[in-house]
Formats: sequence, C-alpha cells, structure tokens
Amino acid sequence: MNIIAIVGGGGFIGTNLSEFLLSHGMKVKAIGSSFFRNFEDENYQQITLDVNILNELLDALRDCSTVIWLVNATVPGSNASLAEEFMLNTQPVIRFLEQSSRSIQMKKFIYLSSGGTVYGDVAQRIPIPEETSEYPISTYGLSKLITENYVDFLTRISGFESYILRPANVYGPYQNLNKPQGIIGFAFRAVKENGLLDLYNGGKVIRDFVYVDDLSDAILKCITQIKHPGAVTKYNVGSGEARSIKEIVDEISRIAKKPISLNEKLSRNFDCAYNVLSIDKIHRETGWKPTTKLTDGLLKVEQWINRID
Repeated sequence: MNIIAIVGGGGFIGTNLSEFLLSHGMKVKAIGSSFFRNFEDENYQQITLDVNILNELLDALRDCSTVIWLVNATVPGSNASLAEEFMLNTQPVIRFLEQSSRSIQMKKFIYLSSGGTVYGDVAQRIPIPEETSEYPISTYGLSKLITENYVDFLTRISGFESYILRPANVYGPYQNLNKPQGIIGFAFRAVKENGLLDLYNGGKVIRDFVYVDDLSDAILKCITQIKHPGAVTKYNVGSGEARSIKEIVDEISRIAKKPISLNEKLSRNFDCAYNVLSIDKIHRETGWKPTTKLTDGLLKVEQWINRID
C-alpha cells in the first residue's frame, strides 16, 4: 500500500486529515513536533521530529509515495518580517524538494498555500478564480506565493507531480483554543472563557469558510488523481459563499446560546476587505464540492469543545 506522509501532521488540519484518510483506508505517516492525539490504527504511524533537520525528515519520508506539506511556523496575523517568513516557512520547503528527488521515492507533493492571503485585495466582489493576478498585502501571503513559485519550478525540473491548494478559512475540531487562528477559533474561545472578542472594522470584512473535512476530501481527490510527471495544478478550496465576520460571530453566539462581548477596533492593514474563492476548477476537474454547511460545521466545533471540557 502507498504511504501518505503528512508533514505537520500533529496540528489542527493534520490531525483531521489523518483521521479522514484513515477512514478511507489510506496508510498514513504523520510527522510533527507535537500531536493533539494518536490513532490506534495499524495504518497509522506517528513520528516526532523537527522538520528543519533535513536528514531526519528525509529518512522518515523515504518510503512515502505522496508528501503533504502542512507545516507553517507563522499565522496570517503574526506580522512576521518577510525575512522571518522566508526562513521559517519557505526555506524548509525548498530544501526538502531540492533533496527529495535524490533521496526518497516521492511521486506526488501537495502543498497547502493560502487562498485567503495570496490574492490580496481584489477589485470585483465576485468569487476569485485561480487565474486571478496575485497581489498579497501581508508578508504571510507573499511568503506563501513565493513558496508556490518554488514548488512550481522544482516540480517541473524534478519530475514529480504537485498540487498547490489554496484553502479559504479552515475551521473544525482540534483547533488550539489557547492559540486560536481565525475568527471562529477566537469566537469560540471568547464564549468558553467569557472573554472579549476583538472585532475589526465592525465585522464588515467578507470571508469564505471551509470545514476541515471538506478540505481533507479535496486533498484526497488530489491524492487519487493522476496527472503526468512534472505537472503542477493549483486549486482553490472553499465554500464559494460570502460571509461577513459579524455574521459568523452572531451565528456562533446563537449556537452557544450566549452573547459574545465585542472589543471594536479599526481595520488592520493586512486584512483584505473581500475574499471569497471560486471553486469551479476543482469541481470541474475532480468532482469535489463542499458538503458541510456553515451552521452544521459550527455545531460540530461546539460539540467537540464540549467533549474536551
């Protein structure tokens, strides 16, 4: 059986993806510095290591046919410098891909980029297709775009097959509520701790939200799809639906049956006013489409939080 490696397999997305792939009969090797949980499954292997130690990473991936790269040391709002972003997030990918063709049997590489940051502010308020010109307005988004370009180049000269996925705002269980990423994590933490929630620009910012199992299903479609060696495919992965941040906060408050106290703030310079992704391409080429409605996904997050309390 082919082994699917998840680099960054211990985090929020990696934990959910491991569970999803195992449920579909895949053999999974999760690699990371720490893990939310272990899976008692003969098809699951968990390896704790620092992905920046290249020789150890290559040894761990030697028997893997597909490598999924999820690990990222910063988050969109971290305001890291471009030099830090490059050193922490882009350089490890470059070093790995440069060595992988000589050291391991990888046939396919899947890189998780960021549909929420690589496009920047767009002129028209319509779902954004993949061919839209990219003008990121944050160092995080620029770093993701630079990494995409390296993945594209190294794929073409090395001969493996790559998929670059640009997800919208991903949410679901196993989010670290002590260090939330994204409005949904912050809002649920505010509910849990009776704390204040920072709301920027009155919550008017428009976003696209995708449930983590739907993202996992999109990744599964890329694992099973076969293209020619050297092919690079970019897909947006979202819901295609526009939601204001205020709508999201109000819906979480309704589900939790509890008001959320808001700390109103001015907009931030790295926040795009509108970001909703077109998912026509991935649907056309793979048949993928999201199946989890926002309210259902938020209910699943609340149920998970109640279980761990």
